[in-house]
Amino acid sequence: MDNKENYNELYDSIIKNISELPDISELDKKIVDEKKPNLFIRFLKYFIPWKGDKVTEVIRKIVFLTALTVFISMIVVLLPYFLEPIQNNNLNNRLRDMYGDSENLYSSPIRNPRFDKLYAENKDIVGWIKIDGTNIDYPVVQTQEQIDNDDYYLRRDFYKEYSSYGTVFAEKTNSLNYMQESKNITLYGHNMKDDSSMFSQLVHYSELNFYKQHPTFRFDTLYRDGYWKVVAVMITNTYAYQNNNYVFDYRKTNFTSDEQFLYWINECKKRSIINTGVQVDKSDEILTLQTCTYEFRDARFVVIARRVRTGESKSVNTAAAVVNKDPVYPQVWYDVNGLDNPHKNDKPQDMSIPDTTKTANTTAPVTKATYAKTTQNNKTTPKTTSGGGIITKAPTAAPTQPPTQPPTNPPTTAPTQPPTQPPTVVTTQQATE
Repeated sequence: MDNKENYNELYDSIIKNISELPDISELDKKIVDEKKPNLFIRFLKYFIPWKGDKVTEVIRKIVFLTALTVFISMIVVLLPYFLEPIQNNNLNNRLRDMYGDSENLYSSPIRNPRFDKLYAENKDIVGWIKIDGTNIDYPVVQTQEQIDNDDYYLRRDFYKEYSSYGTVFAEKTNSLNYMQESKNITLYGHNMKDDSSMFSQLVHYSELNFYKQHPTFRFDTLYRDGYWKVVAVMITNTYAYQNNNYVFDYRKTNFTSDEQFLYWINECKKRSIINTGVQVDKSDEILTLQTCTYEFRDARFVVIARRVRTGESKSVNTAAAVVNKDPVYPQVWYDVNGLDNPHKNDKPQDMSIPDTTKTANTTAPVTKATYAKTTQNNKTTPKTTSGGGIITKAPTAAPTQPPTQPPTNPPTTAPTQPPTQPPTVVTTQQATE
């Protein structure tokens, strides 16, 4: 009996010990796991050539790494291109919120309180332009920097930071003081075709229906609000060699007499693509809007408007507007279109920009690579980063064979009035917009 009990106890002990032994599959798994490298090493070995790899595996990894490098490089290069429009739009929305809106017209030698917030941000603010039904709704600045050219805001935003969009700016020599405004104030803005921002929609004034929908617009200065009626819209040249050694001075400010002023207005109307029917008197004030266009190299699109007079209705009889069947274009326009120029010998007196070929602005648009460098040379002090004027050496003669076809993306620069003294030259690297 005792032997039987001992036998049973031994049996139970053996069974218990066997049941406590680890599972063989778990032991195998543990051994395999101990042999595996960690996850990071396995990741590297999958993408990077490793000792012991076959030749085909090494080639696969090299091709993959090359493609990955190209992809990342493209992201780095293209990301600002996609982000900048968003940043520019957000900036202008904030500026609009600062400015607000008002139907009442302000006129006083004291600065309009609506500009106070903007003035606190940038004392270069001189006005605001808005064309209802378009994207044109922007602050207007005028540089106070002591530089030799007028293009300070060509590649700077409202806060003087680098921006390919720039800021709408007024001719530096124009006066926008209360009741001392220049006879003709000129505003410049980029034609940003990719997102229809800045002055890009201005070129639609060449279409009769667009003009009829927007015959007037609003431009307010710090001291005086006003509506403006569009008088003429034209395409013109930048350099004299493009038009038989002639450049019509649409930016003309100083007139020797009322007769000369009305003669200039008539010359604007002769060049207008649309006959608007808007009349101009000798006492009227003029506002000129300019952007680039692409009918030919260095073409400019210009809108001429006059201020709505005191007591005058801002409404326009657009039914009277018609397309001008024979507007005066520069010679290069006729050349590009394979047409004879019926106005070839028509050169109005005292309405050209003298020595345009030698003094025309050939400013190269600023890029981020040259942005800081030109700033240091011009000793300017923008808000957080360096900035400065954009000055390049102007050509001393016209090209022997002037180009007639537009470049892939020509720069949007405003032609500069010839200075009385030669400008200080700061060479910048040529770039395109």
